Amino acid sequence: MTYLKLIVQIKKRTSFQKNQMMNCIFCRIIAGERPARIIHEDEHLLVFHDIQPQAPVHLLLVPKKHLTRIQDLTPGDKELMGHLLFTARLVAEDQG
Repeated sequence: MTYLKLIVQIKKRTSFQKNQMMNCIFCRIIAGERPARIIHEDEHLLVFHDIQPQAPVHLLLVPKKHLTRIQDLTPGDKELMGHLLFTARLVAEDQG
C-alpha cells in the first residue's frame, strides 16, 4: 500500500467517524444539543434517565468517547470501562 492510499483511507475513515458522531443521539446529548435529565457528569461519562424507562429507575451511562460498538474498544480504554462500572455502582447505590 502506498503512502498516498493510506492517507486517503485514513481521511475517509475519519470523515465517516465524524458523520457517525453527528448522527449519534448520545453524542448530541453529550454536546447539549438534545435534552436529557442528567444525574451525573464527569470528564469521561454522562449518566441520565432513559426517555422510555423499562424499570422504576432506568439510567443510561454513556462514555463521552464515541464508541459505535464494543469492538471499537482499545487496550487504552480499560480505565474508561473500569470508571464506567465503578460509576454505575455508585449511581445505583444513590438512586436506590
